Amino acid sequence: MIDEIMNLAKGKLNTAFNGIPGLENMNVDDVAQVAGSSVIQSVMTQLKDGNLSTLLEMFSGDHTNEDNDIVTGLEQPVSNDLFNQFGISKKTSGILAAIAIPIILNLFNNKVNDAKQSGGFNIGDLIGQFTQNQSGGGVLDMVTDLFNGNNTDQNSSGDLLSSIVRNFFR
Repeated sequence: MIDEIMNLAKGKLNTAFNGIPGLENMNVDDVAQVAGSSVIQSVMTQLKDGNLSTLLEMFSGDHTNEDNDIVTGLEQPVSNDLFNQFGISKKTSGILAAIAIPIILNLFNNKVNDAKQSGGFNIGDLIGQFTQNQSGGGVLDMVTDLFNGNNTDQNSSGDLLSSIVRNFFR
């Protein structure tokens, strides 16, 4: 599912990034790929720091506006990644981050809405996955184990996020 969303994001970002000053001589696909990966990595960093609000926003099913606090909180790390990767101006990297973040969060929200409509999503189950600890296996337990070095099955943050997403939609 993550790959599907990232491919959708790449297409949407490619379209959104066309015509932005400072990108004329760049491969917009590469910029879109880095922007998408950076958003996911920034979400994982927040999870590592114990901040679940971004993950919850991604799966709220509600439209995420560009002035949302979650978006604003992700802008600097995503902008810095784009600036460092491509050597574009801080202004251009900030514009790209501001465009990319809500697009990606809303792609996840759209998946949640699709699952709700098909009967495959229950918010009670989602909350239960975050809070369950008697039987283990909750998302919070999984994240905690990963960052405490107790989970050798997850090789990367993308694998962890994929696992979290699979748990939400099982």
